[in-house]
Amino acid sequence: MSNKKWLKMRFKKSRVWALCNEQGEPVITNGNATIKYDLLQTQAYSPLFINLTKIRGETELRDDPGKDTRIKNNKAFIPSNIKTKEPGNTDDLIVVYTDGASSNNPGPAGLGVVLMYKGKRKEISHYIGEATNNIAELMAVKIALEQIKPHDIPVVIYTDSAYVQGILARAWKARQNIDLIEEIRDIIKKFKLIYLLKVKGHSGVKENEEADRLACMAIETKKTLKNPDKYL
Repeated sequence: MSNKKWLKMRFKKSRVWALCNEQGEPVITNGNATIKYDLLQTQAYSPLFINLTKIRGETELRDDPGKDTRIKNNKAFIPSNIKTKEPGNTDDLIVVYTDGASSNNPGPAGLGVVLMYKGKRKEISHYIGEATNNIAELMAVKIALEQIKPHDIPVVIYTDSAYVQGILARAWKARQNIDLIEEIRDIIKKFKLIYLLKVKGHSGVKENEEADRLACMAIETKKTLKNPDKYL
């Protein structure tokens, strides 16, 4: 195992892991820090140190985990309440469309969410800072589920990301973004039933196109979501 130390910090609006010394101070090289969005991802990024800030109460240094030792059989981590088949009727379901976008991948990233239930509708456009497209797609699902207060109403989530459906519902092996994936799975477990379905992107699906527009708008405006009201 590497002797590198990492501390959870904030890069702009995103929580990241920053490479630190034994005293918990970021390692700076030519004005740049070293960060990861997930400790298990192999790729690290070098943003300007001035964009990195400490999180109050976060003082625990983590060792570099090296290779992923937590997930041996990814199927064991898939909640039993998540389905990948189209429900017969969506009248009594909360319907959600999610999308994520990243400029240059990785780069400035945003997400878009459309939630609908019995005539109610909510749209979310949220900038998450520097991230990959996969992180943005996952974050869109996370933010969407966090908006839903009742957990006893079945939810159908439409995404155009094969990665999101594969990681969360089809036993794909997770090699990066492990912390974020586990957070989402924990949220999913709180719900009675969730359908996670893939739609073809940019194919004229109205609400998917709207979620894409909201994600792109977030990158353009740099608008972040602060203490959002619950959807229901």
